[in-house]
Amino acid sequence: MQQRHFQNVFFFGLLAVAFALVARLFRPYLTPLLFAATLAIIFWPLHRRLRVWLGHGTIAAFVSMLIVLSGVLLPIFALTATAVLEAQQFVIRLQQGGLFDRVLQQLIDLPENFFGKISPSFDPAALNVDEYIGQALRFFISHAAGILSSVAGTFIHIVVFLYGLYYFFKEGDKLPKLFAQLSPLPNHYDAKIIARVRLMVTSVILGALLLAVIQGVLTGVGFLMFGVPGAVLWGMVTVPISFVPWLGTATVIVPAVIYLFVGGHTGTAIGLTLWGVLVVGLIDNLLNPEFIGSRVRINPLLVLVSVLGGLQVFGVVGFVAGPIILSVFLALLEIYQQEFRDKTAGQRPSSSVG
Repeated sequence: MQQRHFQNVFFFGLLAVAFALVARLFRPYLTPLLFAATLAIIFWPLHRRLRVWLGHGTIAAFVSMLIVLSGVLLPIFALTATAVLEAQQFVIRLQQGGLFDRVLQQLIDLPENFFGKISPSFDPAALNVDEYIGQALRFFISHAAGILSSVAGTFIHIVVFLYGLYYFFKEGDKLPKLFAQLSPLPNHYDAKIIARVRLMVTSVILGALLLAVIQGVLTGVGFLMFGVPGAVLWGMVTVPISFVPWLGTATVIVPAVIYLFVGGHTGTAIGLTLWGVLVVGLIDNLLNPEFIGSRVRINPLLVLVSVLGGLQVFGVVGFVAGPIILSVFLALLEIYQQEFRDKTAGQRPSSSVG
């Protein structure tokens, strides 16, 4: 008996050490792997149809990966490149005194009798281009090793993401079965945990992300319609900001309205205000039930805190990890209520009042 106990202690201790070492090995690549798994869950219905149609799991996984890359990631990269160019143009306008000085002057001229006139002091001719180029070259040379290391690390993360996406498509249906085999819980409880995670990813995370993208697109369209520079840039900025309730899109639209107003474009400023209130502002109330649906009975506050807390604790990967952790916790609470609390309450002797 003692020998058996010692063997169990030794085995589980060795298992814990091995698990800790494996977790340390996988930790640097947790972000690309988790995003790959999330995309695989989101596009799993499409992959399942492709696998039936093509009749070959490997080919279907490769085709599904190409669809995700061409339909999701490449447009994101293209929009990001456009936003970067618009950001550079925005900075150039600020430096050349075109936008910054004009808006600043308009703001100062509003209470002219109180503040008086302040003339722009920026002189583009005073820029020493050669000096800036030399500083840039010196910076690149001094940080060349770090830059090359960062580029190499990014390339490795992309490779891990692509291979992970392909693997999750190819072997994804085996992972829930493996979890059920390793778990000591009854199979119906394992299925509950897996279903809760899948529901959180497909309904809450995907639904919230789609709403944010739609709000970003509508914000960019509004900026383009009413003549605000950098429509793509500010549309992409709106996407992450729109996760904050009530204040999200307003933090982007209100400054644009002020920019139009102080620039003398009162009509377009009013038009953008109406667009932000009637179109962008109401889209969440209209589409939230359609995307997330009534079947997800999770308090929006819990979802918001899980996303924000996940971002703070885990970084970018926390956007997905936070809600998944919340979903597992809620599933375990349901299991506790069904397996322990209800049974314990049923076994208590009923008290009689005489």
